[in-house]
Amino acid sequence: MLRRSLFSLSSAVLILGTSGCNLLGPQGPYETGLVVVQEAEQVRTTQLFTLREDGDVMERKATLGVGDSCNEARASAGTLTTTEVGTLTTTWRVVGQTESDHPLVPGAASYGAMGVSITEMTSVFEGTATVHETFRDPNGDPDDWEETTTSEVARTTAAAYEGMAADEYVVGLSSLGDLWASLDDPEAELSPRLVTRNNAQEQDIWASVDGNTLFMAEGMDEVSVGGEKSNGRRVSVMAVGDANPDSRLLGTCVQEVVGTFESNHPDQQDGTVRTAHLDPGCDTGFTHEQVGTEWWVGNVLVESEKEYVDISVTDYGYEWFEDTGAGCVRYTSATKDNSDATLFVEFTQSTVVETLKTPRYEVQAGEESAE
Repeated sequence: MLRRSLFSLSSAVLILGTSGCNLLGPQGPYETGLVVVQEAEQVRTTQLFTLREDGDVMERKATLGVGDSCNEARASAGTLTTTEVGTLTTTWRVVGQTESDHPLVPGAASYGAMGVSITEMTSVFEGTATVHETFRDPNGDPDDWEETTTSEVARTTAAAYEGMAADEYVVGLSSLGDLWASLDDPEAELSPRLVTRNNAQEQDIWASVDGNTLFMAEGMDEVSVGGEKSNGRRVSVMAVGDANPDSRLLGTCVQEVVGTFESNHPDQQDGTVRTAHLDPGCDTGFTHEQVGTEWWVGNVLVESEKEYVDISVTDYGYEWFEDTGAGCVRYTSATKDNSDATLFVEFTQSTVVETLKTPRYEVQAGEESAE
């Protein structure tokens, strides 16, 4: 299905100008002229690890793989830590009100005018990245050293228009051109984005559209909004996350699958085949954890504190070491081709800490309508 293109900016202004003057028409969830600036400080620390079937989690970027002895071949080639620190600044402004005849409540008996607040949004990300790397070469001179590189992260800017509507939930509608399309139009696509539960009350519980995030409304806390004190609704955020490496990725993410092999070829032998298998669930997460807390005022996210872990498996299988007489060499395979082979998994682990504040929250005078 081809997504219908967003209507032109000139058309948007014309429609908003007409609906903005219709003060008796349906109004969306946000007042015209509302300006909100959100600043999210983000720190992402990424490290590389190896986990062996017969050992613990070891921070390392790679295994040496060769050495005068097998203990040396099994040793770490060094570490790699990347720390990205930046600020995502999002500014959104309500430029007018319009209406759509699409119902928000599933199964509604009839269609009625639904108020939509039209917002213009701009996001800018700026930051720095620091890479700290250690090296180890037993035969080198020196045999170990460190390097640190710091650079700016390329400035990233994005802008968009979005319609905001509310019934039981507040949703964002990115395909503005479809607000007035027939529900029977096969190309119409409102593309709803769940923002929050409308005017959430204590003990309310709701979930993200994909079901992987659970929100639980709790009590009220004092928060700072645009430099002023206000009472914000506290919401705990629970999410489906990655496996904790301390709980052994081996046996959860990477498992040993046992099969049999039979052949009537004279050069083949029947036997057992052991294969390392990566659980597809590791790509979507399978543990439940509290990732943070949000505070909302007037259906606007004004503060949040979140911390979560991303894990990505980069290599896995069986490994074994063989003494060649001139040294020791590491071998790897997806199948257990050596009786001494054991399972291993290599992965990156990123710890992300995000803190959001709202330094500006105001309704600008003289913008009661979009003209």
